Amino acid sequence: MQEGESKMKLAPQTGNEQMDEAYQRMQVHVDKCNSFEQFHNYFNQVLKSNDKEKLNTWLLKVIYVHLKQPKHEFDQMLELLEKNEPEKVQRLKVWLSNSLFEAKEGGAK
Repeated sequence: MQEGESKMKLAPQTGNEQMDEAYQRMQVHVDKCNSFEQFHNYFNQVLKSNDKEKLNTWLLKVIYVHLKQPKHEFDQMLELLEKNEPEKVQRLKVWLSNSLFEAKEGGAK
């Protein structure tokens, strides 16, 4: 994975403008970091509160909102196919992996 590239984007629509903006800002900082340790160091530098309970609550809310986001249609399709046609799921996963690799290689040139 290249610097500035995330596998998943943290962009939930909570209906709370301040929370949505906080998620967007956090995503920008995560994208700039190459490792969790680098992000953790940055986070500790900008942390404005020593209230661990408040911080824990906010971080748990981030996780909760992110995990409650709807699944991507491709993931939903794989789950449905997995029950009835597992061989199709494997072929689709191979196709997706190969297609992503080719797209990245083509984009890197």
